[in-house]
Amino acid sequence: MTLMTSSTRHITTALLSLTAAALWACDQSSSTPTAGAPNGAGSETPSVSSGLPAGLVVDVGTIGAEPASVKATRDGATAGSHVTLVGKIGGSKKPFVEGRAAFTIIDLSLKSCDETMDDGCAKPWDYCCEDKTNLRNHSAMIEIHGADGKPLPLGAQGQDGLEPLKVIVVEGEVVATDPNGACIIKAERIAFR
Repeated sequence: MTLMTSSTRHITTALLSLTAAALWACDQSSSTPTAGAPNGAGSETPSVSSGLPAGLVVDVGTIGAEPASVKATRDGATAGSHVTLVGKIGGSKKPFVEGRAAFTIIDLSLKSCDETMDDGCAKPWDYCCEDKTNLRNHSAMIEIHGADGKPLPLGAQGQDGLEPLKVIVVEGEVVATDPNGACIIKAERIAFR
């Protein structure tokens, strides 16, 4: 019979715990398909484990209003108004706000680097060839709020398929708008287009 030392027992216990946790996590992540996922993986409500509110990501067919462009929304919306707009996630090297459920979208009239360049741009979502003032005037910040009315304290990138260069339709409320500055939309529903 082989005797296990104290450190060997600790390592064995730790490895068994990690294995059990990984198996549990895999089982949890596969149990609920994501609505509106770009791969068409189903139409059920997003899993609660994503961190985003249930019912936030929906099938594009459930959004009734025809979406306006980001630029038209910026030009015509006022704080408190309800809007539906379409745009592409991007506008900077890091369009997702770290540690906060917020990201920028860009008007589809502007072309991201993957649509305009042949040089293999490493971050085509940054719109590096676009004039910065023009880019700002064609962008909107999308925030996902929790029950407390504040942006959720988690990064949105990767949540329910949200990634740079994804074209999305957002239905929500204008939190703030300034012709020379920010246009902030509190998302109520998001769909992939």
